[in-house]
Amino acid sequence: MFDRVLLEKTKPVQKSVGGIILPESAHVKSNTAKVVAVGKGKRTSDGKTIPMTVKPGDTVYLSDYGGEEVKLNNTSYLLVREEEILGVLEEGESVPNMKDLK
Repeated sequence: MFDRVLLEKTKPVQKSVGGIILPESAHVKSNTAKVVAVGKGKRTSDGKTIPMTVKPGDTVYLSDYGGEEVKLNNTSYLLVREEEILGVLEEGESVPNMKDLK
């Protein structure tokens, strides 16, 4: 996998802040995902490996497009390069912490 990250997309919000159940048509596309697995890192031209900055269990923020959808054991995942990840969300954050990515 080298510099690729296997992600499981998070489910869109089903209820509003006020507790109103939202219909399917009102769901906002979720741009967050949970990291399931990571590769060893990116290879440089001289053969060295740059380690990954994300780890399994991290919640990450993604762009609307990119990655490759894959299906494993009847579960859909997204396979992206680490450079396609826009940020890492800390516990309780709703905005990505951009300083975590190098």
